[in-house]
Amino acid sequence: MTDPLRFSVVDEGGVPVAESDYHVPLKLVWVAPELRPTPAYVRVGGPAGAELEFRVDPDSGAVLALVVLLFGGAEGEAAAADADDGAQAGCTLVVEPHVWQSEQSGVVFTELPVRTHRLPDGVQIEVEGLMPARTVHCGPVTFGLDADGSLAFLNVRAQIADRHFQS
Repeated sequence: MTDPLRFSVVDEGGVPVAESDYHVPLKLVWVAPELRPTPAYVRVGGPAGAELEFRVDPDSGAVLALVVLLFGGAEGEAAAADADDGAQAGCTLVVEPHVWQSEQSGVVFTELPVRTHRLPDGVQIEVEGLMPARTVHCGPVTFGLDADGSLAFLNVRAQIADRHFQS
């Protein structure tokens, strides 16, 4: 495994909007697109075929959007994450600067052992080998972070077409 995707700050913030359409299996948007500097891109791929793209503000490191480009081979249902209290609190996730600042092109590729699990009301994507030490509820998404702030899983409640789960 290469460097895990680590968040240096998790704070209150906006509630992301979850979308799924014919071409994009899942998109979470915290900040509406507007004229701003080109974001940095942190692309995560895994041996099971899943691909995620984190769009990061180049000045602050805050995650602007998370796009799941491919679910890869979706497995059976995952173990349930911590129960959600239904609160629609928002959050701000800030990617550690070393993850994206060293790359001149503005695009960082990393491979992590990510696995996708289909849920009755959405999807869970987990990083094998990382155990969540805490969960962050952020609107329709719950993030599981390990003790160092690395992404252990994300669980998103959203309507996703069956076609996206077929390999």
